[in-house]
Amino acid sequence: MSLSTARVSWPSTRAALRRDLDGEPVEVARLTGDHRNITFQVSDLIYTSPEQAVYEYRLDGVDKEWKSIVGKSEISYFDLSPGSYKFHLRHTGAPDTETITAFTIERTTNYPLLIMGLMLIAVSGAAIYLWIRHKRTLRKMISTRGDGPAASGEHTETAEKEKYKTTRVSNEECRRMLSRLDRLMKENRSYTNPDLKIADLAETLGVSPHSLSFLFNQYLDKSYYDYVNEYRVKEFKVLIDAGGNERYTLTAMSEMCGFSSRASFFRHFKKLTGITPNEYIKQQR
Repeated sequence: MSLSTARVSWPSTRAALRRDLDGEPVEVARLTGDHRNITFQVSDLIYTSPEQAVYEYRLDGVDKEWKSIVGKSEISYFDLSPGSYKFHLRHTGAPDTETITAFTIERTTNYPLLIMGLMLIAVSGAAIYLWIRHKRTLRKMISTRGDGPAASGEHTETAEKEKYKTTRVSNEECRRMLSRLDRLMKENRSYTNPDLKIADLAETLGVSPHSLSFLFNQYLDKSYYDYVNEYRVKEFKVLIDAGGNERYTLTAMSEMCGFSSRASFFRHFKKLTGITPNEYIKQQR
């Protein structure tokens, strides 16, 4: 007894596949990736009692063993993965009646999902780049800043010296200006203000910021930051001599002296004294 034509079906489409009576697949059906359910329709030349027809079937890659059906005309598989398959069908116990149907489910690219994924990667990459750039800029600002938020950084010292070569302020004027400035720093302790700017000092002294900058860069041959931080370091030493380290942390004392951060305090203290604050404290014991 031989089997007749096998049919495969998927949503809204049915295709008849010819089969070789010797059991060789003669046609390969190609299904798109969104058609992953398949139904095989089986008919036999048993007209009197078709419900008694007994078959065995197996789908390579899905069924590990032969399965049996009795009196049914459809065999269905659902949610198959993309790939190539061979469906085997035969009468139970009759290998010579086997027929083989080959078909392939193709992979389908989900373009909307792919575009969304690429956009997400692009946005994430841009966010990471901007974050890294921000961190680098912040580190650079911290490493070059002075002890006030409006400071332009010590890297401008050389440029300042070049700028003041054409400025003429007499030595006598510089001596008077320095005397008044030192008195202001000692009496008012202006250096304890972490937001102190050169413009603030110039306004208090009644001179122009340009003249005061000339005093630092040309007459004293030091930057504004070094001048102010010398007073702050002296203030720290006074605190240590008074036993301040027994009552306050280093960070608290650095803020009391006018430093804007612990890192700035450590950096300028070692620059002016050659040792760290902790080493200085040990020397005083």
